[in-house]
Amino acid sequence: MDSRMKLCFFAFVVLGSLSVVSAQVECYDCNYDYNDGETESDPNDCKTPSSSTMNATCGATMKCYVQSEITSSLGLFGGGRIRYSRGCMEDDACQANDCRKTPRDCISCCNGDFCNTASLNTHLVDNMLTRPCYRCQYSDIRGTRSDARCGPSDFDADASDSQVYSVDCPGLCYIARAKYEHAVEIIRGCQYHGSYCTYDRQAVNGVPANEFGDSNYNAQHQYELSCCVDDNCNTATALSVGLMTILFSATLGVFVI
Repeated sequence: MDSRMKLCFFAFVVLGSLSVVSAQVECYDCNYDYNDGETESDPNDCKTPSSSTMNATCGATMKCYVQSEITSSLGLFGGGRIRYSRGCMEDDACQANDCRKTPRDCISCCNGDFCNTASLNTHLVDNMLTRPCYRCQYSDIRGTRSDARCGPSDFDADASDSQVYSVDCPGLCYIARAKYEHAVEIIRGCQYHGSYCTYDRQAVNGVPANEFGDSNYNAQHQYELSCCVDDNCNTATALSVGLMTILFSATLGVFVI
């Protein structure tokens, strides 16, 4: 092999190596937990990725992704948790994921370096996995949490003294009402997956108070539960005794256990 052919061969090898390197992709690589809007653990600056966020160099056959993993709580008032992750995965795995079939574990992939910047809310909305719901608690019982403007007669999320706030809900909005001997309690929030919004998950008289984490739990106390499917729809100021309004849409039907 003469010197000219050797030089051409060397150049071919170098260019081939460069093409492999250039095919690699850089992705943000981190995760954080969303807990019903009240507390968020984000030690890796993952919620809003920036130059300080951890990143990874991925293989030539990989893409950047974001992923939401939704976990229900054991009780209604506890809400739930969403683990939101960023990273890289094989293109085949990206293609195999279908958020309509696996809404609790939804993956979205993208093309390009550091393209996995979508916020949790954007990811959920784009995949039709969320709606806003009001969250608060009202109680006549002394010493029990009672949020201003959450009550049965003065509900107002926009009032200046309101302690009502809106959370991203991957499920159904609900209102629950318990009437004690001399007091009333009302809880508004998000039922992850709508799992308690089905007749077979409720006792004849309603949902037991301990399912709401009720510190004043009495075995005879029951909550009347009403669920709805529109944005911030849980604004009703009263529920009829024994009435449980259960509404579902085609989209949310996949959340029901």
